[in-house]
Amino acid sequence: MGFRNVIFGVRCRWIPDCRKRGAIARSEYPDSNSGWTITVQSWQNTVVRNVRLSLVLLCGAVGFVLLIVAANLANLCLARAASRQKEFAIRLTLGAGRLRMARQFLAESLLLSGLGGAAGLLFARWSIRLLIGLIPATVPRTDEISLDSRVLGFTFATSLVVGLLFGLAPLLAFWRSDVNGFLKPEARGSAGNRGGRRLRASLVTSQVALVMILLTGAGLLTRSVRRLYEVNPGFQPEHLVALDVSIGGPGYTNEFHRIQFVEQLLARLSDLPGVESAAAVDGLPLDAGRGNMDIALTSIEGSPPATPGEKLVAVQRLVSPGYFRTMGISLARGRFFTGRDNTNAAPVVIINEALARRYLPGRDPVGKRMGSPDFGPQPCEIVGVINDVRQGSLDATPEPEVFRPLLQECFSGITIVARSASAPTQTFATVREAVAGVARSWPAYNPRTLDRLVSASLAPRRFALELMGLFAGLALVLALVGIYGVLSCVVNERTREIGIRLALGAQRREVLRMILIRGMRSVAVGGLIGVAGACALTRFLRSLLYEVSPNDPFTLGVVVLLLVIVALAACWLPARRAARVDPIVALRCE
Repeated sequence: MGFRNVIFGVRCRWIPDCRKRGAIARSEYPDSNSGWTITVQSWQNTVVRNVRLSLVLLCGAVGFVLLIVAANLANLCLARAASRQKEFAIRLTLGAGRLRMARQFLAESLLLSGLGGAAGLLFARWSIRLLIGLIPATVPRTDEISLDSRVLGFTFATSLVVGLLFGLAPLLAFWRSDVNGFLKPEARGSAGNRGGRRLRASLVTSQVALVMILLTGAGLLTRSVRRLYEVNPGFQPEHLVALDVSIGGPGYTNEFHRIQFVEQLLARLSDLPGVESAAAVDGLPLDAGRGNMDIALTSIEGSPPATPGEKLVAVQRLVSPGYFRTMGISLARGRFFTGRDNTNAAPVVIINEALARRYLPGRDPVGKRMGSPDFGPQPCEIVGVINDVRQGSLDATPEPEVFRPLLQECFSGITIVARSASAPTQTFATVREAVAGVARSWPAYNPRTLDRLVSASLAPRRFALELMGLFAGLALVLALVGIYGVLSCVVNERTREIGIRLALGAQRREVLRMILIRGMRSVAVGGLIGVAGACALTRFLRSLLYEVSPNDPFTLGVVVLLLVIVALAACWLPARRAARVDPIVALRCE
């Protein structure tokens, strides 16, 4: 039998040695092993390969949000230090050392960071069950997620690092400041401290850039998932339920008895009220690869000659008569299987359009014959061609498939699929009763609906979208708060200057425009950096995207427009407050 997807569990210390042994096997047995390769990977990679990228995205998004939080806290510390700069200047003049001032800055920031970390742990303990509920079943070891010592240690280390980061910001701005300038009567805020203003603007720019990257990733995933929902799986999953049955035990050791059991079970199901149709198959579409057995085709009548080393491969599935009608799979050419396609009839097969396109391009496959070691010594006649069905996943290109009558060959494990307008639980009970009526010792297990299978196939992308959307929204709110806070601080610092401008005849709309330009300048620079960063980083999302380019101009345009609107809203309130400054109140101290 020619199997392509065979998994061997081997404990080894050196994976390249396995690849070397595969090369030796090809050289020693070229007739049977030529053109075949061995793919060796660790078991850990096999378990986490479908969720690795989603977890990496989670870590990256958390890191970006953490940086935005640190930038916001740094801006708040800068604003607070600016309001106390005269106090600091007096203390320095009276003999306080700069190192002592630095210790005070760091102590205050570490206290804030520690309180925030403790509050985060309390929130995590309260919401951890809710977050686990969002994780798809494909993510392994979710039952082991808990707040253990490693989480506590990581939270402590992260709080320490973040506290140091935003605690050092005021030190960088005021370490070499002119103390005498702060002691002058006309000095207010940090108007004379260009370093502090530049640092605050840089922090806003970095926040906007990080938000731009997260929003772009969320936008790309949103478009991708939306297109996947529009994909036609090739069958109609509504009102379809499935249960597995294992045919074994005394009396059913040969194929004839297994086929007889399937015929009796399907006949019993067709007579039950509420069941519109029922069929059997050895593996459903989108069902985590169940029944996904590859076979080697030795000959296809009318097919162009194969190139040296090329293997004709297809996926084989065994189906009962009525399977295609029950699933709602449409016929392109030829006919479906009937009850006459049994062990007494000539072997026949039905192929999908993908096989016809690859191996029989421009030819009518109906009536042609194909051979395979799995078919036995006699070639099978192609009696029909069905439209492509998405078997592995909705985003995967349909592979060549060969469908054989289950009444001609039946394995020990089958899946019963039934279409019914009744509730799924009622249909499950009906199928179980039918199985028990034929063979009471064999339970029907693993009940599921086809709608759930379609939904589960989208779970990894939906999970990545939920993560990116959650953190992108949180980052956008934090950036909004950061921009608003910085501009409010600027307005407070320049209140005297604004009052003088208004007293000398400046129009209020000019003051409004001045503050808006000041705020949007940092946003524009951050947006440009964010676009460049998004174009560079979103390529890592390529495997999670479907029919969407990582540099999709529409997504980038929507994200830029959203960011501009949010930034204008954040800048508008401080700018309007600046335009309403009363010159008499602003200059009263003069």
